[in-house]
Amino acid sequence: GNYILAIYEDSDRAVWIGTGGGLNRYKDGKFVSYSQTDGLSSNTIESLTGDRAGNLWIGTNNGLNRFNKGKFQVFTTRDGLSNQSIKSLLVDSKDNLWIGTFGSGVDRYRDGKFENFDTGKGLSDNFVLALEEDTYGNVWIGTNQGLNCYDHRFFRHFSGREEMPRGRVLDIYCDPQGVLWIATQ
Repeated sequence: GNYILAIYEDSDRAVWIGTGGGLNRYKDGKFVSYSQTDGLSSNTIESLTGDRAGNLWIGTNNGLNRFNKGKFQVFTTRDGLSNQSIKSLLVDSKDNLWIGTFGSGVDRYRDGKFENFDTGKGLSDNFVLALEEDTYGNVWIGTNQGLNCYDHRFFRHFSGREEMPRGRVLDIYCDPQGVLWIATQ
């Protein structure tokens, strides 16, 4: 189907739309569509983001894709990705790519290598649905079992306390004043 799962505006002011039926780029009143026949690992686009180098990163239900200069490069578990089902992406202020997986926690991609952070390293749950960076450079990770904050040393878990309702964290947004907004279920 063509339901919308992700939207991202790049530095050229093109709007990228991830759907259940592929990837679409909208610019200057025109749509261009991309699918598996163009090199995508899957037509189910779960998340989108971009980095400083002009890469578009595409999280799908079957791998991570990098789109640059009209070509797709696919990353899978063979390349070091912990899980090919990707629900969320974040490029942080240090240009690291954070990859929220559905079942294996979160991966950080930097310097061409993947590093995994899962429940064995302190994450509350391995089903990661949302990622955001705050104004201090902390990475906030929303999971099926609550909210986590990673300060680049340790994880802190918020769930079932006064400061955070229990349950799934579906989205996280840090506004320009540094306030975190958290969507839960």
